[in-house]
Amino acid sequence: LLDALPRLQVLPARMIGMGVRPEHVLARIPVSQESANELQKALTEIRRSGAVQPFIRSGRQPFIPGSSIKGALRTALLSALAAKHAVKLTGEMRDKHRTLVREAFRMRRNDTADDPFRFVHVADVPIPKERTRIDQVRMITLKKGASTKGIQMHYERLLAIADGRSCEEVQLDAVIEVDEEGLRACRARRPDAAPQIDISWNELRQAVNR
Repeated sequence: LLDALPRLQVLPARMIGMGVRPEHVLARIPVSQESANELQKALTEIRRSGAVQPFIRSGRQPFIPGSSIKGALRTALLSALAAKHAVKLTGEMRDKHRTLVREAFRMRRNDTADDPFRFVHVADVPIPKERTRIDQVRMITLKKGASTKGIQMHYERLLAIADGRSCEEVQLDAVIEVDEEGLRACRARRPDAAPQIDISWNELRQAVNR
């Protein structure tokens, strides 16, 4: 086996693919023409990996992690609160972030165990079948002289009406819960471990819309 390793390292992807039979296929995902052209090169050139970043899946069904949505909600609310309270940031980036969180959420201390956004819960969002495809991602930089040539990134993404095909708009239902009662109870029990402001669904919605 050790003697065979050098030869295995140079096997083109097309030879490996020849060993895949129809019964091995668990799912099929459409690929854009641009990605197909580039990935086809990976089947014949040993210097290309042909890597594709798919959606995270559960039971073979792709889904959007609730944690990703929660992170976006937190960023929106943090931005809105910082503007409302006119938070001023100084010092290093790490210190700036701690100051931003403490002042915006009116926290009395900065402790990672006391996340001010832990009273918001977001469930994972399943994606309907045949609503994704693999496409090439291109990096664009505004820096003069910078180049991203040679970087290959292929990601599975959601289909959109803008794709130019007969794609109807699909509603993705996300379950978002704000434990306002739990927040108030925590504040009464441990004032130093909870935000001194109320977090409500209306505030979240307005922050996201802004």
